[in-house]
Amino acid sequence: MNILPLIFRKIQPFKMRPRYIVLHGTQCLSRDDQALRIDQRNKFQISFLKRDAITIKGLNDVPYHYVLENMGGDYYPIMMHPLSSPVEYYSSMKFNNKSIHICMFGNYNVDMARPRLYEVLTYRVLAPLMFWFRIPQSNIFLHSELDKEFKDCPGEMFYKDILLGKLNKHLLRK
Repeated sequence: MNILPLIFRKIQPFKMRPRYIVLHGTQCLSRDDQALRIDQRNKFQISFLKRDAITIKGLNDVPYHYVLENMGGDYYPIMMHPLSSPVEYYSSMKFNNKSIHICMFGNYNVDMARPRLYEVLTYRVLAPLMFWFRIPQSNIFLHSELDKEFKDCPGEMFYKDILLGKLNKHLLRK
């Protein structure tokens, strides 16, 4: 008897180790849902993200490996999909089947990303993934860099140079 949930029975493993990390904002999944575009501090938003992925996009689950959610003023990375397999992504983005996808709640076209978001993203998610899968820093992309349809994902006020600067701090060995 197979005890795995149905969603995990359909997952195909990576044919090779992931080589890229792609950063997303929630607006690339649902541009119309305002609940997903706000970085709410005291309300879990994963249920809204799942609802939009399943009902609007017709996917089986959330198309991200990790989601960073703000709860009580701090960011928490929540694993949404096993790292051993690619996500079912809905666009024709390059490198999709070789990428780990990470999503952050918030509208970074209106609000600046908080320094704490960059810190949590680098030391809790990116640095360990880069170490485990031997992904070089040059293979970290914003969604907008790979898919011209989503030219504002994760947003104009999410700065990759700040992210890479914080990431260098965690990758340097003493």
